[in-house]
Amino acid sequence: MNSTDKSIATVDIALRRRFTFLKMKPNLELVTYADAKKLMEDLNIFIKKNLGEDYMLGHSYFMKVQNNEDLEFVKEYKIKPLLEEYFYADDVKLPEILSMLTKENN
Repeated sequence: MNSTDKSIATVDIALRRRFTFLKMKPNLELVTYADAKKLMEDLNIFIKKNLGEDYMLGHSYFMKVQNNEDLEFVKEYKIKPLLEEYFYADDVKLPEILSMLTKENN
C-alpha cells in the first residue's frame, strides 16, 4: 500500500463512520424512452453476469433520454467510457459489450 492508498483509506473510514449508505438498484421504471430502457436492461444483464450486480448501470444515465439523438450521446460519452473501464483488460468481453451499443435496435 503506498501513501496515496493510505490517505484514501482514512477518508473512506471517516466517511463510513459519519454517513449511512443505502444501496440503490437500477430502476427500469424510471426510464421512459423504450430504446434506452431496452439497452439498459441488456447491458445490465451482461454486466451482472460478468462482473456482479454492484457494477450495473443506474437509471440516471437514461432518465433524460427522449429520442435517438439523446441516446446516442449517452452511449458515446457516458456509457462507452464506463464500459471500457469495467472491461479494460478483457479482450473478449469488451468488444462483446461494446457491440451492444451499436446494434440497430438500440
